[in-house]
Amino acid sequence: MVPLRAQANLEPVHRYALSLAPVELSDCSAQALNLARGLGIFQQTRVVVLHVFDAAAAGMLNYAGVDHGKVDDYLVDSRIDAARNLIRFLDPLELQEVDYSTLVKEGLAPTTIVEVASEIRPDLVVIGTHARRGAARLLLGSVTEEILRRLQQDILVLPFRAVPLA
Repeated sequence: MVPLRAQANLEPVHRYALSLAPVELSDCSAQALNLARGLGIFQQTRVVVLHVFDAAAAGMLNYAGVDHGKVDDYLVDSRIDAARNLIRFLDPLELQEVDYSTLVKEGLAPTTIVEVASEIRPDLVVIGTHARRGAARLLLGSVTEEILRRLQQDILVLPFRAVPLA
């Protein structure tokens, strides 16, 4: 269970100047970005759309004794693929009116999101989470839980709905 902060803010203390939006290139992430845009949350803020990718084979290649240059090439290729996939993901989302930039990082999602948030110090983090049913409904996704636990910024968690609200 995620420990809740002592008191949730009902209103932001100040205007959000910088927002961080971690995405996993899923329908859930797309819906979260669309909802935040539709609610006007991205109107007067710069948004950093972060995609964290896992280059899992790098560890195996290092362990197998593959030349470091080849491992580096694999990481560069993986980063390029991740950046292309992020652009393809964002294209249909109608974010033309949003002042956003993209950031692609290699690593484990929860740790990397927290590290990026510590570096860029956003006022708001916007993240989508998958809908759960039954007892699982009480638990958020592990990435979202970790972010809620570790970040002090305002966090907007938008649950995924298989059938979007009209």
